[in-house]
Amino acid sequence: MRFSIITVCFNSSHTIRDTILSVLNQTMSPFEYIIIDGKSTDGTLDIIEEFKHIFENKKIPLRVFSESDKGLYDAMNKGIGMASGDVIGIINSDDWYEPKAIEYANREFEQRKSISIVHGLVRRIRHDGYSYLMAGKNIKRLRYYMCLNHPTFMVKKSVYDRIGAFDLQYKLSADYDFTLRAYLSGFEFYKVEKIMANMRLGGISELRYKEGLKEKRIIQKKNGFSFYVYSLSYIAFEIKHRIINFLVKRNINYQKFIKKKI
Repeated sequence: MRFSIITVCFNSSHTIRDTILSVLNQTMSPFEYIIIDGKSTDGTLDIIEEFKHIFENKKIPLRVFSESDKGLYDAMNKGIGMASGDVIGIINSDDWYEPKAIEYANREFEQRKSISIVHGLVRRIRHDGYSYLMAGKNIKRLRYYMCLNHPTFMVKKSVYDRIGAFDLQYKLSADYDFTLRAYLSGFEFYKVEKIMANMRLGGISELRYKEGLKEKRIIQKKNGFSFYVYSLSYIAFEIKHRIINFLVKRNINYQKFIKKKI
């Protein structure tokens, strides 16, 4: 399979090296690497420039585009539209792949011809270095919330061709909307029981979680889920975040009690 890997970034000079290196260090090289930058002003583009000769030496086409966009998902959509591979992976500039991420996905696509989306486990990392594992839940829980790890997704391009990419009306939850649409359309998902990606905590979806919950409620209603389903989901996550905020303000590392440290 030919893998197109996409990274979207904006003023990511503190983190994008890790992202780029994780693509370069894959045990199975991608077919191409596409970086969509939102006109960074902090030196992000200079860092990307430093890696161009390395990609040339490894014979991996590197395509860099820098222009204003309408946000994260708009940038992702641009990358998807430019991708020419069979499979598309999206790794944001705060995150990075494990060395065998592409190899794991390729193996499953080759062995299981019916699957359309491969995903796996993600390591989440706090600002103080504490890390824990997010394994992802049973896919049937998608009707309640985004239960899969989007940074690990490797998606056949044919999925985007059939159901479209990310809906820009959702600023924080378009990945949930896309995943739910793919699931309800009958595309087959396959979970790899391996860590495929690493994710720094503190992204926009966490900082603006209330807005994200409202979007999820709209998405669930649009897909015909009952008032009970989306109300229960909203209340459960509101309670969860109130508890988390209480603990964080008191500098209590709640993850060590509820998550497996790795």
